[in-house]
Amino acid sequence: MVALKAFILLAFTHLALSRPSPPPAFQVTNLNTFEPTGRPQDTSPYRVGFNVTDPSASAMTFCEARWPYAQAATGYPSKYLANCTNKNWAFKFVGYKSYYDFVLDVKHTRKTHGKKTTKFAKGSVSLDVVKCVHAASGFSSCNQIEGVKFPLEVYDERRG
Repeated sequence: MVALKAFILLAFTHLALSRPSPPPAFQVTNLNTFEPTGRPQDTSPYRVGFNVTDPSASAMTFCEARWPYAQAATGYPSKYLANCTNKNWAFKFVGYKSYYDFVLDVKHTRKTHGKKTTKFAKGSVSLDVVKCVHAASGFSSCNQIEGVKFPLEVYDERRG
């Protein structure tokens, strides 16, 4: 009976150890956001920009979204926007509440040996990640807090 228990325990340990580890999280740096004043003479758009790296592919890019003040609640990218310096990347905002409160969802597609792989990763932008300044003139801007890492956990990987 002891031998059977030891065998079962060894089999489950092997199964647990043989599971592949999740891919490393994407890393966001230099995240910055901007909210315009909304005054009639101000034509500045909302803006969100960031650098992102996929460490498993040694790939990085800069991405940016801009939308007019008049579309504050609807102009943000709710569907994947390919506005990055590297065309293999795209991003969207999920659950957007404000320029400092939303989920950043990024996808990265690459081809290796002729096979396409797309990874999807996301993380929450909040005041734990960015520090905001509100100017007397009415605009607000936020920058990623120095020394604060902002990982985007990979939640899906598609091949083919």
